[in-house]
Amino acid sequence: MKIISHIGVLCLALLFTTVKAQEVTLETPGARGFSGIRSLNGSVAFTTWFGEKTETKGMANFVLKLWNAELEEIKSTEVEVSKFSELASSAFTGKYFLFVFVDAMKKNRTMVTFTAEGDLVEKKVEEDVRRALLTAENFPIIHVLNDEEFVLIRPMKEKKFGFEVERLDKSLESKWLQSFIPEEGVWKAQDAIVKNDKIFILREQNPNRSSDVFLFSIIALNVQDGSTQYSTDLADAEDGGAPAFIRLGSQGEIATGGPYFKKGKYDDKNSDGLFFCILQPDGSIRKMTKKSWDSMKDQISGEFSSALLGGKTKIMVEDVIRKLDGNYLIIAEQFKKANNANLTGSGAGAVLGGGGGSSAAGPEVGFTVLDFVFFEFNASGDFTGIQVVEKTNKEARVSGSVANDKGLAIANYMYSRGFFCYRETIEHNGKQIIVYRNDDGFKSKAYFLPIGETSTASIPSIDMDRWVSENLNKLGKFAKATGGGQYSFNSDNTNDTYALYKGIQSFKKGHMLLHDYNLKGLKIWLEPIPGQ
Repeated sequence: MKIISHIGVLCLALLFTTVKAQEVTLETPGARGFSGIRSLNGSVAFTTWFGEKTETKGMANFVLKLWNAELEEIKSTEVEVSKFSELASSAFTGKYFLFVFVDAMKKNRTMVTFTAEGDLVEKKVEEDVRRALLTAENFPIIHVLNDEEFVLIRPMKEKKFGFEVERLDKSLESKWLQSFIPEEGVWKAQDAIVKNDKIFILREQNPNRSSDVFLFSIIALNVQDGSTQYSTDLADAEDGGAPAFIRLGSQGEIATGGPYFKKGKYDDKNSDGLFFCILQPDGSIRKMTKKSWDSMKDQISGEFSSALLGGKTKIMVEDVIRKLDGNYLIIAEQFKKANNANLTGSGAGAVLGGGGGSSAAGPEVGFTVLDFVFFEFNASGDFTGIQVVEKTNKEARVSGSVANDKGLAIANYMYSRGFFCYRETIEHNGKQIIVYRNDDGFKSKAYFLPIGETSTASIPSIDMDRWVSENLNKLGKFAKATGGGQYSFNSDNTNDTYALYKGIQSFKKGHMLLHDYNLKGLKIWLEPIPGQ
């Protein structure tokens, strides 16, 4: 997920203070291009933003601020980039950073490497890049290869749209470059993994950029020279799977899953069912299981059954994990769209990360994230059952052009804005735990749900707030009670900041890294993982 915030006037005057052990505050951090707080390798945390214009016409300073595992400041450093640049991607090897910027106005792409101590190593600017390749949906993917090298996957266009894979070192010298351009249509890299001397890429293929027919494949490359080891389609004679991710097992097998569509034809209202696939280390399919929604009637009971099968409630597939017992679990959340044509945005969401108040001119719909749904598969890839775990509903109002779309298209938009609850699955004290965020008014908590637990009623949580007052929180609760959701998302403006304001992620052993961003400043702190 790549979200850029543009909400205020920039200020380089930073006041850094230690509030207590393992907590820091940045007052008046730069707002433009603020990237949130990112955890890398459990040993370094960093944030970035754009500073003031420099003496060079059309340029601005990009600011990097680093902390160690104890949240002690390592360094603040700056590098000059064109003033309309956006941070597109970043990675950290443990010794070196790589940042990629794109500037659609200037049509350039800039790569910069730093040491772990924040010292500039190299900077390269690629000019005259097609604007179509500089949009958020085409931002590059970066993976770490070793202490001093990266694998960069970025879109490209010759006669057709495709992508290229490049092996780069810390000095931005290329070891090899492989291009993947189709004979016909469009190819896009959706996800990638670098491990075991291979690069695994989830590729989406379309006949053209406006087509709703697709084919997803997994390709494996040799890291030594970029040569293709295998390419496997995720489809059978009738239907096509549409995953958003791939996961690598300990024996080199690939697991993936998600919705499937008849004849591989995407329907932005709903999918036809769920698929799960395991690939052998050589790329052959060990098992591909498809379950239509209708075929799951015997495994589903109660309100969820009628809602899902009746088409009112849909499923967003977010992850697949290998459980400690060797079986697989697909993690999903239910969602639903409501046609709330009379809703009007209060604008309160813009204060706390809803992406701006909704517009009275144009349609507005309600959007709700509901319960967890866990689809279970055994080690062989056979479907074994469904578990629904209830949690508090999370509601929003959605306006702008996306409000005219069907349910699944709106859900993909809201997922890209970080509005779904699921964050990650961690291991702690011999247990696998699902970390998710939920809101009550404008206050948020991170919850820790052990795998296998059937209720969220008494699971441990962490308060994610440092800025929200009780009075403001009451405003959020009132907006939810009277307007169908306290947060407003408008797809036609750029103040899309929900995912940036508050964040939680795994960090050093036994701890989570949190941040809370407000116009008053940025607070960053560590919390021990709760529960036994």
